[in-house]
Amino acid sequence: MKGLFVIGTDTGVGKTLVCSLLMAAASPQVRYWKPVQTGEDDDTATVRALARQPAQRCVGEGVRLTLAASPHHAAEVQGLELTLEPLLALAARHDTPGARFVVEGAGGLCVPLSRTLLQTDLVKRLGLPVLLVASTRLGTINHTLLTLRELERQQIPTLGIVLSGASDPAVRSGIAAHGLVPIVASIPDLAGELGEPGDDALVAGLLRGTPGEGTWTPKERPAVAFWGRILLQVPAIRAALM
Repeated sequence: MKGLFVIGTDTGVGKTLVCSLLMAAASPQVRYWKPVQTGEDDDTATVRALARQPAQRCVGEGVRLTLAASPHHAAEVQGLELTLEPLLALAARHDTPGARFVVEGAGGLCVPLSRTLLQTDLVKRLGLPVLLVASTRLGTINHTLLTLRELERQQIPTLGIVLSGASDPAVRSGIAAHGLVPIVASIPDLAGELGEPGDDALVAGLLRGTPGEGTWTPKERPAVAFWGRILLQVPAIRAALM
């Protein structure tokens, strides 16, 4: 399988938004897949809606658990024990020649899938590099640096960090000074400040982590593709999805 695995430093940090942006701008051979989903949220449906993608570009199959909890616990509540083999077989079935994948993880890097498996086991078996999404809220520096150290310890290739949320110079400087991989882009949250699509100066600013002013909502679909093109300008991301 070729592509990238989008991991967060925590749950609710912007992984699904980043996946939506990538899918809105990526070429037709790129497909989205959420292997493990817990709770009532449907991230696949969200990506399809935000990125305006047809069903065939999103793999709808995978582990789907009712309880909004860690996958290992949600599975146990349903009398299940998650194993990697069904997910790997599903990945192989959809891995057609030329295909590339944006795979979205469940929560943070070390989320337990069972009493014996962590999400890192799935990442390593799929053989995909990680794109790490970190929020800019208080506490994220510690979460991000710990995640980066675990990625390094497990020898998982990491393409870079995408900051998601309102700009915070303390977060950026702290992660940049002590992180093991570069911050490759900053994406404001849905209620954050953004600039107008098509502004070349803004494109450069976003890659520096200094977005402009304005507002963005999920209804502004052209903006989704615009910010996706921003991410695809990052060489490591572009190479993983080509």
